[in-house]
Amino acid sequence: MDPEPSSAGCFFDPADPPIAELLAKLLLVMLMAWPALPVAATAPPLSALLPVKVQLATVSGLAPGPKTAPPPPVPVAELLVNVQLFKFSAFPAPGLKMAPPPPEPVAELLINVVSKAFRVAPAATSAIAPPPPVLTPSPMPTVLPPQTAGPEITHFGVATADDRPLQPDTNDAQGRPVFSRPFGQGMTLVIEARPGQNGNSVALTTYSQTGAAPDLQVLVSQPLGDGNPAVCEQGGHAGGVPAVPTLDFTGDPTTVAAINDLGCRAIEPSPGFACTRAASGSFAVVNPASTIQFCIPIAKAWAFPAGDTIAAARVRDAYGNPGEVQEIVVRVAE
Repeated sequence: MDPEPSSAGCFFDPADPPIAELLAKLLLVMLMAWPALPVAATAPPLSALLPVKVQLATVSGLAPGPKTAPPPPVPVAELLVNVQLFKFSAFPAPGLKMAPPPPEPVAELLINVVSKAFRVAPAATSAIAPPPPVLTPSPMPTVLPPQTAGPEITHFGVATADDRPLQPDTNDAQGRPVFSRPFGQGMTLVIEARPGQNGNSVALTTYSQTGAAPDLQVLVSQPLGDGNPAVCEQGGHAGGVPAVPTLDFTGDPTTVAAINDLGCRAIEPSPGFACTRAASGSFAVVNPASTIQFCIPIAKAWAFPAGDTIAAARVRDAYGNPGEVQEIVVRVAE
C-alpha cells in the first residue's frame, strides 16, 4: 500500500533501490561541493564521519548485517534539512551542540550547492590609470609698449661752429659716442626728437623762469666754465654751468637748477627750424625722422673742460612724459 502524503511534502521510499542510489549520489555531490575546511586543528577525526558513512550506506542499501524492516518514508524536505544541518555545523567540537539554521527552500538549496560547485573566482580587474590630462598651453602674453613713453631722441651729437654735424670718432666702453674736439668751445650740442610710442607731440620749452623743469633736459658730468650755480646769468650770456656727476634726472632743486642753467643758453626751437646744415649747405635736421631740433651753442664762458665730459639728455612730450635718456662723451684735448 502506498504511503499517504502529509503536510511535510513529497515522500520517498528508501527501500526503493533507484531512489536510494540517486539520493546517495546527490548527497555525495553536495558534500564535495562544500568549501574546503582548514586542515590544522579543525579537521574532525574519522570517527566523526562514521555516522554519515553509515547513514549513506544504510540509505543506499549497502550496510552489512541482517536485513531489517525498511524504515518509514522520509519527507524530501526533512532529508534536505538534515543535510543542511551537517553543512552548517562545520564539524563542531565534541560535546558542543549548535542550533540548526532555518531550513532553506529546496530549490534555493540546490541552486546554492550547484553554484558553489562551479564557482569561479572573478578575474582580478587591473586598475586602469586615467589618461593624463591634456594641458592646453597658455597663450603668450602680448608685451605692449609702455603708454607713458615720452619722445624718442633721434639724434644727439656735436656740430662745428659753421653748423656742420660731426660723426662720432669712436665709442667708449659703455657704447656711448665720443666726439673729440681740440677746444671746449666753438661747437653746438644738437638734440633731435620725435613723438614716442604714445604718439604725443614733443614739447618745446628749454628753460623755465619759475624754476620748474623744462621739456628739454640736459645734464653734464663735469662743470662747464666756472661752474657757477647761479641760473642763467645775464640772460645766459655769462657764467658757467654746475655739474651733476650722477646724471640722475630727479626733482632735486639743485638738479633742476642745473638743467635750467644750461637750457637757458639754447636757441628757441620751433617746428621746421634747424641749426645744422646738410651737405648741400641748406639748413636741415640731421635725422630726417626728427620732428624737432634743439641747439645749445657752447661759448667760452661755459666751455667744456679738458678731458672727457659725459652729457645726458632726455625730452618730454606735451603731457609731461619724459622719454629715454641718451648720452654722449665730449672729449677735449688736454
